[in-house]
Amino acid sequence: MKTHHLKLILTLWFFTVGSMLSAQVPQLINYQGRIAVSDVNFEGEGQFKFALVGGGSDLTSSALASATVFNGFVVGATITDGGSGYTATPTVTINGTGAGAVATAVMDAGAVTGITISDAGSGYGAEGTTIVISEPSSNLSYDTYWSNDGSSANASEPSSSVALSVSKGLYSVLLGDATLANMSAIPISVFANSDVRLRVWFDDGGNGSQLLTPDQRIASVGYAMMAGDVPDGSITSSKIAAGAVTADKIAGGSLTEGLAAEGSVIITSEPRTDLIADGFIQMGIMPESNPWTATTLTSAPAGRNQHTAVWTGSEMIVWGGYASGDTNTGGRYDPTTDTWAATTLTGAPASRYIHTAVWTGSEMIVWGGYASGDTNTGGRYDPTTDTWAATSLTGAPASRYQHTAVWTGSEMIVWGGYASGNTNTGGRYDPTTDTWAATSLTGASASRYQHTAVWTGSEMIVWGGQDDNGSLNSGGRYDPSADTWTATTLTGAPVGRNQHTAVWAGSEMIVWGGYANGNTNTGGRYDPSADTWTATTLTGAPVGRGEGHTAVWTGNEIIIWGGFFGEYLNTGGRYDPSTDTWASTSLTDVLGTRSGHTAEWTGTEMIVWGGQGGGFLNSGAIYKVGQSLYLYAKP
Repeated sequence: MKTHHLKLILTLWFFTVGSMLSAQVPQLINYQGRIAVSDVNFEGEGQFKFALVGGGSDLTSSALASATVFNGFVVGATITDGGSGYTATPTVTINGTGAGAVATAVMDAGAVTGITISDAGSGYGAEGTTIVISEPSSNLSYDTYWSNDGSSANASEPSSSVALSVSKGLYSVLLGDATLANMSAIPISVFANSDVRLRVWFDDGGNGSQLLTPDQRIASVGYAMMAGDVPDGSITSSKIAAGAVTADKIAGGSLTEGLAAEGSVIITSEPRTDLIADGFIQMGIMPESNPWTATTLTSAPAGRNQHTAVWTGSEMIVWGGYASGDTNTGGRYDPTTDTWAATTLTGAPASRYIHTAVWTGSEMIVWGGYASGDTNTGGRYDPTTDTWAATSLTGAPASRYQHTAVWTGSEMIVWGGYASGNTNTGGRYDPTTDTWAATSLTGASASRYQHTAVWTGSEMIVWGGQDDNGSLNSGGRYDPSADTWTATTLTGAPVGRNQHTAVWAGSEMIVWGGYANGNTNTGGRYDPSADTWTATTLTGAPVGRGEGHTAVWTGNEIIIWGGFFGEYLNTGGRYDPSTDTWASTSLTDVLGTRSGHTAEWTGTEMIVWGGQGGGFLNSGAIYKVGQSLYLYAKP
């Protein structure tokens, strides 16, 4: 900016917002300001650009670590949070009763991944010795909610300007007035954000376009304050036009006679083209206050964690797990009726936990796990007849737990896990013939457990996990038709981790979270067709978690929820890979904090159930993604 000879003075005078309801006030923001160049009021036509932006969020977070002390010497350090946004290696300070300990940080991708002790010092106590890692430099990120031409992203300068007349330094504009060149309408959804600020650029025709600072925060206006002060029950039937609001016009009711009256207001749970055709205007979209609904506790299975769950297309089946001991009980939950039915114990496999389960289209197959020792037994459960059939032991893989299993459409593939040590063996189970076939060892990924696996439609991709040497960021693609393995690239792969989650997103695998020398909130998207990785953004990502969280794929986004990060969590996030953006899940007042639970996507909603959080839980909740209410009004 040429600030040495150009002085811009911005004065915010007032904002007013109209609502286009019965008073038919235009949905505009009236903005007035003052411009001075080199302390002289500007006169003439100026070029302005406008954007409504967020207040800015810091992309950085500080790393945390704890010290390991032995006989007065600092012998090691454990990263409990790698932090984010470091552009230079931070300093590490060791505080305590001793002296002389020296350490340096190890960095990767803007996070602290380790600490090297170069001098153990002496005289340190096991209690009271702390490690302090310096904070990263602040790095603010801004969101654009609206701009005059719709081109601004991340609060950047719009491409096109709006020409306005300035007289004696004063100018006025109706923001959102689409009759002006290069001015787009302002959607009501902008003001669903709690912190909205106006950012302005000005070009006097000689000094180029320059940003006016600071951004001006938009506060509540008179109309909003009046609406917020309306006492409950004060809107009576006498204030509503006859026939304007009936039971069938609320939450998706059908359009009937009587809607022609002016001043009619209708709230529905879905878009209504019939209302628009009848002369209504869609005023806005409002998220429901709480998208969570508790599942019934009546007849629910006993509380547990580390169990499995599958979605059949009409109900969720949970089975096994640990509830003050391993169990072989389970239940079928119907979200339509909010009811539970127990799974039979007759013929059920032995009690177990940290096993796997897949849904074949007609049966649930459970296999492996820990049942007073690792096992290679399993069972097939038919919910239509409430019956079990054992899986064959002939040719079955060795006993194991913390392995993975995927369903290909015709067979179940189990792989890896802990079987008296890490393993890279696996097996393919055909339920129609009750037979097993081993997976090839040629080119197979290294032995591991606590990894993830997804099915792409033609391949199984395994990734991450841990072996005797620590966490892994390697993986492999297994083609069952050819019984062959292909390694996944290490270039650009996320840092090694275990206890993470992974989903198949239609064309790529998305991995997130887990334990990577500490809990992490990093992730990556793997494209098997190109054998390439793309990191998931850290902006707005949920807090890192390395144990017991869940992930489901909705068809357009991944939902992360729960887990453990020093405490049990009930937070989560929704990640959209098409925009590389995160949105927080609503905090629920019906579902307690937990980890080791399960989550299933039904096609329209996520069902969370069980887990551990101050005890073994048999509670759950349904999360409706993007549940919105649509407001229509007839002027």
